[in-house]
Amino acid sequence: MNDLEVKGQPQLRVGSHVLVQLGSELVTDVEQAILECVKNSYDADSPGCRIDIDTREQGSVVGTGPASALLRFSAPAENVAVSFSRADGKPFDLLTFDSDDQIVRKLAYTGIVSVEDTGDGLDEEQLKNTWLVISGSKKRSPNGPKAKTAKGRTPLGDKGVGRLGTMRLGDILVIETAKSPEAKLARAIFRWGDCEAAETVDQIPVNVTTLDNNKGFKGTKVSVLGLRDLAEWRKPNRGEAIARSLARLISPFEATSTFPVAITVDDVDHSLVAVTNDVLSRAIATFDFKWVSDAQGSSRLEAKARFRKSLLAGNKSVRQTLKTELAFGADGGKAFHESLTKIGRLRGYEIKPYKENAPWFIELDQSFTWSEIIAKQDEAQEDPGPFTGVFNYFHLTDLGDDTGSYWNYGHAQAREGHGGHLDPAGRLSGALSWRLAQHGFGDDFRKHLRSARRQHFGILRSDR
Repeated sequence: MNDLEVKGQPQLRVGSHVLVQLGSELVTDVEQAILECVKNSYDADSPGCRIDIDTREQGSVVGTGPASALLRFSAPAENVAVSFSRADGKPFDLLTFDSDDQIVRKLAYTGIVSVEDTGDGLDEEQLKNTWLVISGSKKRSPNGPKAKTAKGRTPLGDKGVGRLGTMRLGDILVIETAKSPEAKLARAIFRWGDCEAAETVDQIPVNVTTLDNNKGFKGTKVSVLGLRDLAEWRKPNRGEAIARSLARLISPFEATSTFPVAITVDDVDHSLVAVTNDVLSRAIATFDFKWVSDAQGSSRLEAKARFRKSLLAGNKSVRQTLKTELAFGADGGKAFHESLTKIGRLRGYEIKPYKENAPWFIELDQSFTWSEIIAKQDEAQEDPGPFTGVFNYFHLTDLGDDTGSYWNYGHAQAREGHGGHLDPAGRLSGALSWRLAQHGFGDDFRKHLRSARRQHFGILRSDR
């Protein structure tokens, strides 16, 4: 017994309602609540995860304990009914029970959301000492950047409070986890509704058990039972709406390659891959990079660029519309396209021939040898090894925004599997921050393209 456990010694305690406050303030909607679970799957080095939503499922979970501890937690919740019975099967009477009687609390629910992965998993002790400890996270680093996972991922979470967001989804939280197919399955169950009846966090009933892992499961499955607002979950196209919301929160490149996420709503599959491919298909320009080495050991950066006509044509004003008509109306822009090869500043680019009604108005290639790249650098450089990368440019008016500004998103994949991303502010992070854009098309080509447009048509789009 330590000094703080001496009888009469004052102690700091945490009121149970603080969990409700934190959960509601940290997570604002159901999509964000689901994403917090997805982040945990990513941090556990799972190759992907699956989200299953079933608004029709009905079932029950039970917990056993003394009547003195369980009876006060009798309040029902939305789509969760509570009932009690004696553990020995004898009739249970609320008027005559003994406080030491062992009773069974049954929670009957409707609706479930589960997020399942095949990541590292936890054993029973880890479940008790990490997952059930609010704000207890081994991902947090007191000094410097967060330590990477075994697969080289930078953890997305570190506060240890994301799990509180599951209260946005429903009432009963169940976690099932195992570190290997041969290991026991550890399970913990508690309900958010009990936070209202408990005075302090340590009074909330938590049922932790170890089960036989008959299905050889490895990873973690987090389930929320007794869904809130079933009518909202059952709306037409709800699954598609959730997929689109998650697609805005999850990197489209991770959704399609390094960390696929599958979604099922009432047995109907909704693919984030389809959603993100739809978004990427609306790019007005793309820049693809590939670093290759030949058998002789020579390396080069191969770059490909594609531009849609909408990048050059504007219709936001009468003046712009007239100039666009002048440039593209008579021949669809063929003369302008053909003039690009005659402009000195563009002679270093291999421009593909004009094709009428092609999805891309301009397609071109450019290649840089390693010797050409290091010649432009003052400091010593090392060959980075094989990698690929892509930059996508979008016009926000095409994505439901009326600001008329551009947004770019990029992804780079190095040979070790570490990706780098461009955020909306255009900052390059990750393994490829060594001035990749300086040696591709980037701003240099856009300057040449604007110059060519002015030379051929006298057009300057300053407001698009």
